[in-house]
Amino acid sequence: MLEALTTPAYLPWSRIGSIYLVGAGKGCEAMAQSARSILSHRIRAGCLAVPHAASPVTSGRCRFIPAGHPFADEGSRIAAMAIKDLLEAAGPNDLVISLLSGGASAMVSLPPAGVTPEDKQTTISLLLQSGASIAEINTVRRHLSGLKGGRAAEAAFPARVWNLILSDVPGDDLATIGSGLFAPDPTTYVDAIRVLARHRIGHAVPAAVRSHLEQGAAGRHPDTPTVGDVVFQRTVNAIIGSNETALEGIRTEAAHEGIRRVRLLPGFLTGEARECAVRFAREMKAFASTTPEGTPALLIAGGETTVTVSGKGIGGRNQELALACASEIDGESGLFVLAAGSDGVDGVSDAAGAYADHTTRARGMALDLRLWSYLERNDSHSYFSALGDLIHTGPTGTNVADVALGLVLR
Repeated sequence: MLEALTTPAYLPWSRIGSIYLVGAGKGCEAMAQSARSILSHRIRAGCLAVPHAASPVTSGRCRFIPAGHPFADEGSRIAAMAIKDLLEAAGPNDLVISLLSGGASAMVSLPPAGVTPEDKQTTISLLLQSGASIAEINTVRRHLSGLKGGRAAEAAFPARVWNLILSDVPGDDLATIGSGLFAPDPTTYVDAIRVLARHRIGHAVPAAVRSHLEQGAAGRHPDTPTVGDVVFQRTVNAIIGSNETALEGIRTEAAHEGIRRVRLLPGFLTGEARECAVRFAREMKAFASTTPEGTPALLIAGGETTVTVSGKGIGGRNQELALACASEIDGESGLFVLAAGSDGVDGVSDAAGAYADHTTRARGMALDLRLWSYLERNDSHSYFSALGDLIHTGPTGTNVADVALGLVLR
């Protein structure tokens, strides 16, 4: 998908001055290495924010900076400042190639004057615990940043920008992916304040954050650039991979394994993880009821749920979804669930997700584990760890949101 105003997606070498390479996210390292292998002789300078677990080979022209996720850290701030410097150095005949993937919002962080990195991290943490959606979280992020919400495009203008994106956002909303570094922002400071009020955390965020947002809403800070702003006239945003790409890939692999009765549910994983689990289990049972006996069948769902944290356990949205599914399919022989993050990391745990089936609850009971007690404590990781049903992949080097598989074998 290409969204462009006046910048062509093809340019002859003769019309390009220098090439600057910037980027951020969990897939950024692999994307950057590919770009360098093709364009190394033309890249004047580069700066890319990559996960701490990455091990990139840095050349003299491209700088790889380890940065934090899900919370920004000092590396995130250093990367943001370096990227902004490169963008501002690009001239009207130059081309900026941006490589974005899931995780970019945390890995590039440049709080506004008066707001400390700790203030911003506290705010994001409160939003995550409140169950706010990624779109809501990024609405606030965009208004607490010197680069997000189109301000990166503002810094690069009048250079040309090609922003190549691996999307981790259902629906591929450009303003939400990476908090819209190079995309028009449809929201305002007022919208950011409303997100905090909606989740009843406006009183809990640091005073500096409240003050900045309120001053912005009063017109004392310029708002983020929006649709029609001149800074986007030379920018192309292109989605080169997404959650649906992953779902189609799983469908292909399932066919190789002899599973041809497949149903895709793009965007299905949304809302509270426990509530989504009820809906997913219902879809599985309905799918099973219409599947001929002896025919393997597979539901493939994609998206991203949320968890309103009320306990002090360890887990993530995929493990919570799998545990809630276990309750719904308890005793239903032949139903199996796997829920995982495509990046290999689920929440604040060391797992990508978890596996559950019709025996999960009974096996837990045999170990004196009460499934709903673990759900109430948001401690799904401990439950699945005791059963040996956690999924560990390690960082995958990409991020296109989450997948849930529902296998029917009857």
